Amino acid sequence: MKKEKILIVIIAFITLTLINLPIFYFYVAKSDNLVFLGRRVINGEDTYTYVSFIEQSRQGRNLFENLYTTEEQKPLLLRPSYLFLGKLAAILKLSSITTYHLARIVFSIFFFIVIYKFICKFFNDTNTRLVAFFVICLSYGFGAINWIPEAFTFLSLAEAPHFILSQILMLLGFYFLIDFSLISPILFFLLSFEHPFNILVVSSTIIFSFLWSRKGLLKALIFVSLPLAGILYQLFEIRNNPILASWQAQNSTLSPSPNDYLLGFGILIPLAIIGIEIFIKKNKFKYKLILTWVIASIIMLYSPTNFQTRMIEGIHIPISILATSGIFVIYNRLKKHKNVFLFLILIILPIWSLTSIVKDFKIISANQSHYYSIDKDEFEAISWLGSNTNFDDIILSNKDYGNIIPGLIGRKTYLGHSIQTTNLKFKIANTNSFLLEQNEFTANSFVYFNKITYIFLGKDDFMLKYGFMPEKFHFLEKIYDKAGVLIYKVRQNDLFTNQK
Repeated sequence: MKKEKILIVIIAFITLTLINLPIFYFYVAKSDNLVFLGRRVINGEDTYTYVSFIEQSRQGRNLFENLYTTEEQKPLLLRPSYLFLGKLAAILKLSSITTYHLARIVFSIFFFIVIYKFICKFFNDTNTRLVAFFVICLSYGFGAINWIPEAFTFLSLAEAPHFILSQILMLLGFYFLIDFSLISPILFFLLSFEHPFNILVVSSTIIFSFLWSRKGLLKALIFVSLPLAGILYQLFEIRNNPILASWQAQNSTLSPSPNDYLLGFGILIPLAIIGIEIFIKKNKFKYKLILTWVIASIIMLYSPTNFQTRMIEGIHIPISILATSGIFVIYNRLKKHKNVFLFLILIILPIWSLTSIVKDFKIISANQSHYYSIDKDEFEAISWLGSNTNFDDIILSNKDYGNIIPGLIGRKTYLGHSIQTTNLKFKIANTNSFLLEQNEFTANSFVYFNKITYIFLGKDDFMLKYGFMPEKFHFLEKIYDKAGVLIYKVRQNDLFTNQK
């Protein structure tokens, strides 16, 4: 047992090191004039949306707003994990992006402990448990759906803290469900606030597995009632906040072709199919739970919703458990070269995981400006803006800066995110018209009606290159001019108000 735990720790350490290697490297290897922004290639645009929740909490808020759009809204969004992380960041005097990454690492360590305990529910043999842990942590298919990081444990551990925490809660919920403990629905209730999409999979899994095992529909409904109450709160939030409703409507994530999923999971699929027979023969609730988890997930991936791919999170775990069973079915049937087979499988499965790390190094190294890194003078200017504005201010900048400003200083931006900025294309068109506008009154109308209070212009800013000349407008006051970075404040006694 001691040797097993040592090997588990080694596999976990290797996984954690590989996942965080690009982040560590670019923080350490940053150049003198650039500040690394701490985001990856996959889902890079979303990183600072999560960081913005931490920043809002760090600055004293308990309920959050969508800082990537400027329409009237109330802070109604409850994100318990980011609320806690923000308060912790304030106490420890850490930046929100630093807290974001430290949380990922800590949650990953908890995940390794939980997944090991979960595996022990299904496998008594040490070697099987070790292989299962390895497969879950490091396996990957052929990259066809690598844009859905929730689909694979390895990519999820490199993602936002709530992705990791939600899988921990899902695993713990199922862990206690196996013993029919009422701790299970409490954990699923907490899950509904971290990743509510998972509750549809969880509820379906519970109902299917209870019916299959003849545990009774009523008992199943008892276990799903509390997490569904959490979903009702989420619906209440959306119903009472048009901005959240618009955000949800724009956040369409439909499933690709089934072939993409098959390629994405690669050889795990045929191995899992072989393992299914073993789990069916065992005819116990916990084995049926694993099978129904996979079935429920597949059904939900093509359910009539606009967030289909969101429900793929966690499916890699039961598939990997089944695949491990399949690996040992083949292993035990081989008369010769069984160790060679096992060695080759364990070499092949992590290859695409390693290529995702290589991709991070390659792309981030080639784009050391604005998106993955920012000029230190621009970083200082944004920090200055944070110290001289408040939550009510709205900042106009190009979309790259608009994406990071909410996370860096907790302020709203007019343009900033492909999904969270309501009517983005319309706003881009309006901004482009404003940048070329010659009429003072028309230009002033734009900032007035959109409640823009500051304009941020970085070095060689795209908006300046496009043709924007802020100095010609009397309603704009230059309040920051340092090292080529400019910040303009919209005067309160502006021309539009005077003419009105």
